[in-house]
Amino acid sequence: MYMKRLFSLAATIGTLFLLVACGGGEINPDNGGGETPDPKPDPDKPYVDGSTTIGGHEALDLGTGILWATTNLGATQPQDYGKYFSWGEVEPKSEYRWGNYKWSDGFEPKTAQEYEELKMTKYCLYKIYGTKDDRKVLEKEDDAAYLTWGPNWRMPTRQEVQDLLDKCEWEWNRVEGLYGYKISSKKTGKSIFLPAAGMIASNGSNNSGMMCNYWTSSLHDQNEQYYAYSFVYLDNGKEGTEYISQTYRYLGMTIRAVSDKKED
Repeated sequence: MYMKRLFSLAATIGTLFLLVACGGGEINPDNGGGETPDPKPDPDKPYVDGSTTIGGHEALDLGTGILWATTNLGATQPQDYGKYFSWGEVEPKSEYRWGNYKWSDGFEPKTAQEYEELKMTKYCLYKIYGTKDDRKVLEKEDDAAYLTWGPNWRMPTRQEVQDLLDKCEWEWNRVEGLYGYKISSKKTGKSIFLPAAGMIASNGSNNSGMMCNYWTSSLHDQNEQYYAYSFVYLDNGKEGTEYISQTYRYLGMTIRAVSDKKED
């Protein structure tokens, strides 16, 4: 049936981290010996230059029309992972699952068929999936970047992440032993570093060091409402692939904030 097909498609994302799980809730910055693209020599310093300060946090103009933060939410250095959030939640948790996801009815599906019983209570476009409200983008009170760093900051939209993919050069690298992406603007020459922080699943597993997983503020609006858009880098053992994906909203993932403000 339709639900089964979509569930199978989503499982491509939902099971990737299980295959490379660390086996516990502790976040291990080491890649665990997994195969990763061979990076260039460690520069031993973050990729930050020509930044401006907004509300106490550094940002860079990468030529995409907005400013990008130089660190993840909850991090102090560009290479640090920072904190993990479910989509639309503003505080980290000890567990990430449907049963404690803020914008669901608390039902915990175990099979594809049981997903028909799971309902969303906010950010839902179709009645079949929950309370229809036609909200496609996170409101300020549900935006962790806005509430944590102040009114000049927010989470990026799906289109803004697509602009980052299109207008920048992406290079798999590492900083101080931590793998991730060096993202360099084709227009301004400035660059940031996105650490491969992975994501936290319901069983506490994490695939840090092998995958970049970052939330956007955009709801996945094409079919089921269990997903939001995220940026994903997947190490396939050769050259890797970066893309925008649909991701279960309850998963714990990192956030790289953006700002529309051009100067402090």
